Parts: sequence; structure tokens; C-alpha cells
Amino acid sequence: KKRIESAARNVFISTVDGSLGIKGTTSGVFKSIITDYKKHYDTVIAIGSTEMMRDVSEITKDYNIKTIVSLTTLMLDGTGMCGACRLTINGEMKFACQDGPEFDGHLVDFEEVRRRQNSETKKSCHARRARAAPPTPWGPVVARARGTRPAETLSYPAAGPDCGRITTISSPPYR
Repeated sequence: KKRIESAARNVFISTVDGSLGIKGTTSGVFKSIITDYKKHYDTVIAIGSTEMMRDVSEITKDYNIKTIVSLTTLMLDGTGMCGACRLTINGEMKFACQDGPEFDGHLVDFEEVRRRQNSETKKSCHARRARAAPPTPWGPVVARARGTRPAETLSYPAAGPDCGRITTISSPPYR
């Protein structure tokens, strides 16, 4: 708490039950800070549950406050290979791991994010990928003859339609 207070001018602590700070949810307390305390902010960074980020984004949109949300919870492999973090931002397909994970909260399709989180997509992509490419320290084994250049990549279709794209795995560096 002291470290945050040393870096921020205003610190508001809240808990749902009111055991510490202001009683209420993050979005409810945030709205009261803007309306009751008459605080104005240029930018809000929301990191937390999808519902909280959605609610905060809706509030800030009404007050024309730039809002950045972090969608790291969608990411599975962090490389864009599995497609589990695919989402729609301002009508365009994006990948949280490659194009984000921070996005303008006013442009995120939170309904799609919620559906993807509640589906088995991430689990099923991960399981199918493990079956398609046996794990090694460097991913799939790529054959290499002595004295030749290492194989550049090994490509195979993503393990199912929910995973989204063609997967390319680079071979390990040759030493």
C-alpha cells in the first residue's frame, strides 16, 4: 500500500464486504469516485476480471476517458500459434498474445471475450496440440543431417477449427 501511495496521488482501496477501504465492487467504487468525489482522469488502466474490465470500460465511455484493458487471461501459448486468444477489436480480428495484451477497452467485444473464456477452446487447443506435436525442450523434433543447415520450420495445421490458424514452430538453434 505504501509503495502505491508513494507513486500515486490518489489511492482508493475497496473490498466487496467493506473490510478494508470503501465497500463495493471495483466498477461501483470507480463510478462513485468520478461522480461523488468529482475526480477526473485522463486514462484508466483496468486489469482484472473480464466483467470488471467491461463494467469499467462502459463507465469510462460515458465520461470519455481513455481506457486500457489487459486481456492476458485469454492467452495460452503466448506466440499466436494456437489461436486461443483470438478476439475482435473494433471489428478486426486480433490476437491478445501478438497484438496486445493491452487494448482500448471501448473497442473490445467483451461478449466474445466472455464466450471464449467460458468455452473449452483453450483447454481443447492445448490438449490437441500436445497430441499433434510430442513435447521436447524445443517443440517438435526437426531432422537435420550433419553438416547441413538446420531445418527452418515445421508446419502443421492447428489442432482443430477452434484453434484458428496454421502453426509454425521454429527449430531450436543449432550449436
